[in-house]
Amino acid sequence: MATAVAALLGASSCSAAARTTVHYRTVTVDGLQIFYREAGKPGAPTLILLHGRETSSREFERIIPLLGGKYHVIAPDLPGFGESSAPAPAQFAYTFDHLTQVTRDLLVVLGISRYGLLMHDWGVSVGFRLAAADPAKVTILAVQNGVICKDPSKPKVWLDPFWERRDAAAEARLRNSYEVTTRIKYHKLGAVDPEAIPPEAWIVDQYHLDQPGRKDIQVELMYAFGHEDARYAEWRSYLRAHRPPLLILWGKDSPVYSPDDADCYKHADPAAQVHMFSGGHFLLDERSPEAARLVLALDPVRRQRAVPLIYRRPPPIGQ
Repeated sequence: MATAVAALLGASSCSAAARTTVHYRTVTVDGLQIFYREAGKPGAPTLILLHGRETSSREFERIIPLLGGKYHVIAPDLPGFGESSAPAPAQFAYTFDHLTQVTRDLLVVLGISRYGLLMHDWGVSVGFRLAAADPAKVTILAVQNGVICKDPSKPKVWLDPFWERRDAAAEARLRNSYEVTTRIKYHKLGAVDPEAIPPEAWIVDQYHLDQPGRKDIQVELMYAFGHEDARYAEWRSYLRAHRPPLLILWGKDSPVYSPDDADCYKHADPAAQVHMFSGGHFLLDERSPEAARLVLALDPVRRQRAVPLIYRRPPPIGQ
């Protein structure tokens, strides 16, 4: 199945793939089959790509070949996502601590001891756990629409009853959201040119969500995510204390997180580069070339001076 899905996606990124070949591999980690995409030379500096909710490493398909010329790129499907094993919640605790442990063990299996991180959405919860636990292993951090702050002044959302008391009505609404119409919405809403986003983006994500037990897994992780704010102060302290080179890529029209959520990184580290794009939650569907240039320009050794938040209006699609 991994080969079939990879072939489907490969058609949408063949010009980039001509520059750097992406391989699709599976390895056993903690008794699980973990699928990952790999590009670049193994001897090059390593960059780990960690995907967000309700998707997989598929979301990085366009940017991986662009990063592979400089980096040894590894983009795993976390347990319960994509082509990786997805044991039922009764057999596997779907918490971000557990996902992080499997990811850490994957890096051990692959012989990776030093790495940069590019994280999207829930990938931040895994990546910042790795970074805060072993700061010396981390070379750079890049974040795309993922949070490390919670603003208590913001109004409550419909998921709050689910997070507070596992409200049945809110959980039912959550389960009903795991349909293809929602996948299309989150890929297209806020996009500069929705018609430039290939339908494979949501077709593949929905295919995996429709596999037996996958929606149960998403529900468990959404509940866990509602309590992630307990870790945010720790991660901000990590940024202040260790100050890794930090790049923030933000689709300002995302229906999930607002531009205000990006400000938190500047408060924790004034030297962070924060780039606001016209774009949605899956910014890399449209803006992989420009995002890749910014990631590649991030110096893993030299700290940069404090810079202002940058609003970047992207060039027209295709330029």
